[in-house]
Amino acid sequence: MLDKEGTSESLPEIAPHPITKIAALRSAKGEIYVFYQAQDLSVRVLVLVPGKGWTHQETLVLGSEEVLAGAALAAVAGGWSEARLFYITRQSTIGEVYQPEGGRWTRSKYLISLA
Repeated sequence: MLDKEGTSESLPEIAPHPITKIAALRSAKGEIYVFYQAQDLSVRVLVLVPGKGWTHQETLVLGSEEVLAGAALAAVAGGWSEARLFYITRQSTIGEVYQPEGGRWTRSKYLISLA
């Protein structure tokens, strides 16, 4: 059941890709972020907000052209109240995106080559 803010205690129904990997983190505010690869190969995130429940929206973190299908995902909460997600790019590098508290997902300018 949704409340007036569009949140719920139950995990929203999603359509993940069959070979998706997931990653999760807990923010300094206690929010839980769950990252996964969707059917279109984009990476999306769901957020559990303490006292409110799961937000019923799948926020786009990475477009399908940016990430390798079935790529491993790793997430950490940063030192400045941000969320960081690491992933394998289609060019076989390790990519990173971050979201400052209340901000937009932004690609890091640093890439690590795997070759």
